[in-house]
Amino acid sequence: MDKLAAACRDLVQAGVCRADCCGAIPMQRSLVAKHEDLIAVDYTDTMPDHEEYMFPVTDDLMCIFLDGVARECVIHDESPDVCRKFGDESHTQMCCPYLRGDGTPRTASERKRVQWAASAGQAKLNGILNAQRQSLMTN
Repeated sequence: MDKLAAACRDLVQAGVCRADCCGAIPMQRSLVAKHEDLIAVDYTDTMPDHEEYMFPVTDDLMCIFLDGVARECVIHDESPDVCRKFGDESHTQMCCPYLRGDGTPRTASERKRVQWAASAGQAKLNGILNAQRQSLMTN
């Protein structure tokens, strides 16, 4: 486990972070099928016609592989690429509000800037996901 992942796990275990970055993402159908027994939440596949990928969306818009109690990924060693990339700071949506890409803590002002940028993008994404899910449920 790299320094960033270890620091992240420590923050979650300390109750500082709730793993809110672990939202719904597209993932390979084969990954979901392989670990179907580890999924403890209901979800809707918002890409039912795609052969290789699916976009599982839960009521709370969190990842289907996020343990709701421990707030840890139940498939961490095989997590999707986007999850492994999170924290590298290549895009505002890939920044952890608590930790820099090297695993060191952010200052309070850095944290506010990252949280603001991420929440703006997340609000837009949540609106899109909710619309897709509603569309699938009414058809």
